[in-house]
Amino acid sequence: MEYYGENYRPGDLVSCKILERSIVPKTNDEYDSLVEFKIIGVKITPYDSTEFILYVTDDDAWKISNCERIGVRTMNQYLIDDKFEKSYITYAKSEHIFRIVNREDGMFCKNCEEFYDKAEPNQEDDSLICYLCRFNPYR
Repeated sequence: MEYYGENYRPGDLVSCKILERSIVPKTNDEYDSLVEFKIIGVKITPYDSTEFILYVTDDDAWKISNCERIGVRTMNQYLIDDKFEKSYITYAKSEHIFRIVNREDGMFCKNCEEFYDKAEPNQEDDSLICYLCRFNPYR
């Protein structure tokens, strides 16, 4: 499993501090509320900076001023699951993530990128190649 930033990865449920409808750095002492987001993608900027694409629920969309509807182009570019089509998203860097609320237990296959619950690494580089991909490399 590939980790980004401070060991954050897609699938993690994280919380961020919100002040005046904006996500603020985790070091800010002043904030209005904590909002939970699911990391659904990772964006590497031209300056090798990592931004996380966060799913914003319809109920929380009014709390964030810079959220937007995700489009097909963004979904394809960052390999985001189709179930998030037309959902609200926002972006945050690792310094904006206050804490991890919940982490999915499992791994994504290195070849087919399918998530396997409770899976562990089975390759020397600590990645996972699922049973189907091991026996059918053309999958």
